[in-house]
Amino acid sequence: ARCMVPAPPEVILRVLYQFQFDADHNIKMEAFNLLEQMPADLLEPSLKVEQPPAVLDWVAEVRKANEDVLQAVVLNKGVAHETVATVAGSASTSLCDLIAVNQVRILEHPQILEELYHNKNARMSTVDKLIDLASRNGVKLKGMQAVQHALDEGVTFDSDETDDLEF
Repeated sequence: ARCMVPAPPEVILRVLYQFQFDADHNIKMEAFNLLEQMPADLLEPSLKVEQPPAVLDWVAEVRKANEDVLQAVVLNKGVAHETVATVAGSASTSLCDLIAVNQVRILEHPQILEELYHNKNARMSTVDKLIDLASRNGVKLKGMQAVQHALDEGVTFDSDETDDLEF
């Protein structure tokens, strides 16, 4: 559990992930603590290679306070939509902007947009553009019923007017 075996960082990350399921509580805690304390400059390269979605989700959960690590998780092509949605709910402004760039992902999983909408750090102008994108593509926003109702009624949103809204 202390990763004393010689292996590339991306393999060590997967090993740590597996140790979190060990029956021995001490091994679980050791794996958690190692991931939590691993310097970002050592962890980030292992997040830029293909990783199982569950590993990326675990890293995002354990390292949710580290912006650079979360950015690497969000940019990994194998990250699950649900993980991105979870990160979007509490992301910083710059991370929200980064998440918003992947419009295909947002159209495939509208909960990401819904989490950005409820995140006080997200720029309303960014969210407004994504709402317009969703509307033009016929995506229904289940977690934003008032917005969906307005879209169904043909109301348009102007980001200058919505920048001052509070959630």
